[in-house]
Amino acid sequence: MHYKEAAGRFFDALIQNSTSSKFKQFFYKTRSTVLITLLIASAKDDEKYSLESILERIPRKLVSRTSVKYILDEAVTQKFYLKVKDKKDNRRRVYSINEKYEEEIVNLLVRYQTILKEMKWIAKKNKV
Repeated sequence: MHYKEAAGRFFDALIQNSTSSKFKQFFYKTRSTVLITLLIASAKDDEKYSLESILERIPRKLVSRTSVKYILDEAVTQKFYLKVKDKKDNRRRVYSINEKYEEEIVNLLVRYQTILKEMKWIAKKNKV
């Protein structure tokens, strides 16, 4: 397989995934929604992200405080994220991915991982 074929498959997967569900439409809405969703999804059970901790992790050059707040509020309203009191600090609110959408994230990651492995194999083959 040539890298162009793998790039085409990656493009097709992005397009297909971008419109296949309401959650994925939200996920791909902007670069910021992708970053925030992946960050929240990566949180360990005992270390969920709050607005402030999200702002610490994502550079301001990429997304403003106002945009992060808007994305969090939109995701909670649409029930893509859950917002709860932090177990360690009742003043903080932390976010997690609604369990209904965890499988969609896993499937996305598996699909992209498969394509990227193919591209890595092509790069090795072509010594790029």
